[in-house]
Amino acid sequence: MTDTKASTGSLPLSKALLKKYRSLHQKKFRSKYRLFIAEGDRTVRQFLHRTQPGIESLLISPEYEAEPQLLKLCGMKGISVFSCTAGEFAELSDTKQPQGILAVCKQADFGEFDEKQLQGGSVYLALDDLRDPGNLGTIYRTAAWFGISGLLLGKGCADLYNPKVTRSTAGATGSLPAWETDLSAMLEKLSTNGCQILLLDLSKDARTLQEVAAEQALQKKESRPPLVLVTGNEAHGISPELRGRYPAVYIPGMDGDVESLNAATSTAIALYALSRMR
Repeated sequence: MTDTKASTGSLPLSKALLKKYRSLHQKKFRSKYRLFIAEGDRTVRQFLHRTQPGIESLLISPEYEAEPQLLKLCGMKGISVFSCTAGEFAELSDTKQPQGILAVCKQADFGEFDEKQLQGGSVYLALDDLRDPGNLGTIYRTAAWFGISGLLLGKGCADLYNPKVTRSTAGATGSLPAWETDLSAMLEKLSTNGCQILLLDLSKDARTLQEVAAEQALQKKESRPPLVLVTGNEAHGISPELRGRYPAVYIPGMDGDVESLNAATSTAIALYALSRMR
């Protein structure tokens, strides 16, 4: 086996940095340092070619064969490259079969969310107590794909920088503005400022997604208010605090034994229908 330090020109990882980076497995330290770990060859390469999120350092295990071009790019961007022992990398990795490369990234700063600056015709997505990291990551990636303007994360949602979330975004982390907020209070402000709020919910008064999307298509773009689609908790749907306060839409399906769609799947269908009409 080749010596990683010699073959990559990387620096050995100090005990202090190992301790700091290892602490990023916990949300309180991710928030403290404004950093998170992104793991895997594909994800790291995507981040290296983007401005968001910025990368603080790259960590490589002895098994990873770093390409000269990748290391050159790190040098051009001023990104430190550290070599780890197999044991050190295992402490930092969150996967069962590590690929031998991870990046310590800077959390994106999108500033304060200003509800008064929302543009007509734009679509935002709000998540109400969505707790599963895999669902959050998939929804984030889907929203970015459809060009959604931003994501509002209510209390109880999984942490956007949880390692499982960043893996599920498949490298999309940082490409979509996101804000943590008191969702109930924020939706009230948005509604007051002329935004249209739609709950993705199987309530008795809900209208079909097709019906609402068709109405959207008939409106002139300049006359459409900003739209906020709200997706609820995986098991319980929209919280009682929000249900009934705003109109609801649902995705009709075949009658049968299937109770409902997965939160990420239903959100993807709704975003496709609503964003293409806008």
